[in-house]
Order: sequence, then C-alpha cells, then structure tokens
Amino acid sequence: MTLRWQAAGVSDTGLRRTQNEDTLVLDHAEGVVIVADGMGGRPGGEYASSLAAEVIQAHLSSPEESVEPGDRMSEAISSANLKVWEASVADPAREGMGTTVTALALDGDSARWIIGHVGDSRGYVFRDGSLRRITRDHTVVQDLLESGAISPSSTADHPLSHLINRAVGTEETVQVDIYQGEVLPGDIFLLC
Repeated sequence: MTLRWQAAGVSDTGLRRTQNEDTLVLDHAEGVVIVADGMGGRPGGEYASSLAAEVIQAHLSSPEESVEPGDRMSEAISSANLKVWEASVADPAREGMGTTVTALALDGDSARWIIGHVGDSRGYVFRDGSLRRITRDHTVVQDLLESGAISPSSTADHPLSHLINRAVGTEETVQVDIYQGEVLPGDIFLLC
C-alpha cells in the first residue's frame, strides 16, 4: 500500500504567556510532523523548541538504510537533546532551558508510523470513531496517578500539573519513549 497523507497545524500563545514557545514542523516530503513546546517559566524555551525541532527534522531527513526506524527516531531526539543541553551550558542566559517533543514519522513504503516522545506534549490516533492516546506524560501528576496517590478526576486541576520530570535539553542525556504501529486507511494523528 502506498501511503498518501495530509498535514495541517496551528499554534497559539495561550492565556498564560506573552511569547509563543511552540515549534511546529510539517515536513510533507519526509512524512514528519514535530511538535515541540519550550518549557515556560524558564529562559530560552522558544529557542530550545526551535533548535530541537530543527535537529530532529534534519536527522530524520538524512536516510540511514541500516538503522531501524525506531532507533533512528530515538537517535534524532537524543541528538536534539544534546544540542539543546550544550546550548544551555554555553549561554548562562539560557541555563536550564528545555522543551517537550512529540515527533511523528510516517513510512509510506511500509505503511508504519513511529512516534518519539519526551515530556507532556501528546500523541493521539483517531481510528474507527475513537480517539486513543498513544503517549504517556512525563509529569509528576502522571506518576502520582499511576501510583494510585490521586484519582483521574483530580489530574486536570492538580497544583503540580505544570511540573514535567523529563524534557529535552535539561540534562546531557534523555530517555526517549518510542511508539510504533501500522497506519490504516483513514487514520488521523493528533500531536498537541
């Protein structure tokens, strides 16, 4: 099956910040969509998200036939992590900057999708009339929920809901979650 796809995106500053720290990449030629959200409240969030997305896009656009697609995605995000971390260390005005990343790559030849994920930006798939979350948030609240310390109904307005515990660029290395699956006709992916 040959995969044909369309992509669209929008970004908004939101109600809490004066500056938009989001970066959105829609690379139709390579079948890549990247959403990066700079960490608000820290310096350089907009730079971190932009740099991370640029590095990931460049890495995914450079074909490496011998590398498995999941490994390639993980390498792309790890590479972005190192670049953002190095930029943070090199510039005291950007110390501690970081970003979340959720990146989707579609392989038209194999009709497969791969999502690489760090932070609390999310990936979903709408299939057979149902929206299913693919990614797991790397947040304090998600950990509390999974441990049974809080209920699902208390997550939206929890006082720690803004705290992420894994981000791109905040440490020299980062653990990347990789999700993969088959693309079916009519699938709609949502990264947010």
